[in-house]
Amino acid sequence: MKKNIVLLSLLLLIAISSFAQRGGRGGNAQKPKNPEERAARYTQMMTKRLKLNGEQSTQIGSINKETALQIASIRQEVQTKRKTGEAVDIKAYRERIKEANQVRDTKTIALLNNKQKTDYEALKAQMKQKAQERKNNKSKGGKGRKLNGTDQGGLEEMQEDELDTEEDDL
Repeated sequence: MKKNIVLLSLLLLIAISSFAQRGGRGGNAQKPKNPEERAARYTQMMTKRLKLNGEQSTQIGSINKETALQIASIRQEVQTKRKTGEAVDIKAYRERIKEANQVRDTKTIALLNNKQKTDYEALKAQMKQKAQERKNNKSKGGKGRKLNGTDQGGLEEMQEDELDTEEDDL
C-alpha cells in the first residue's frame, strides 16, 4: 500500500513539474505564425472590416503576402546577425520594415473606394494604439538582468519587441 502511495505521489510530482516547464509565450500560447499565415489572417480581417469584394481581397492578399515575406526576411537577417555576434543596427532595420509597410499601404489604398480608405485609416490607427498598449504593458514587467556586472535592462528583448511592434502593423 505504501509503495502505491509513494509511486502515485512520484507520478503526480513528475506530471506537475512537466506542466511547469512550459515557457516562452505562456503555457497555452500559439507558436508564432509564418509569414503566409500572418498575411492570410490580416487579409481575412481586412476583408471583413473593410467589406472588400472578391477581387480586392485577392489583390490585397497578394500585397500582404509580399510584405509579410519581406518583413520575415528582414527579421531573419537580424536574428542571423545576432547569432553570429555581428552588430545590429535596429534603427535601419525598423526603417526597412516601415518602408515595406508604407509600400503595402500605398498599394492597398489604391485598390480601395473612399469609404474603405477612411475605414482603413481608422483600422490602422486602432492597430497602432493596440500595439502601443502591448508595448507599454511589456515594459512594466521588468525583464532586466545583469550581464558582466551591468544592468542591461532586457535590451535584446526590447529590440526584438520594437521589430515585433513594427510587424504587428502587418
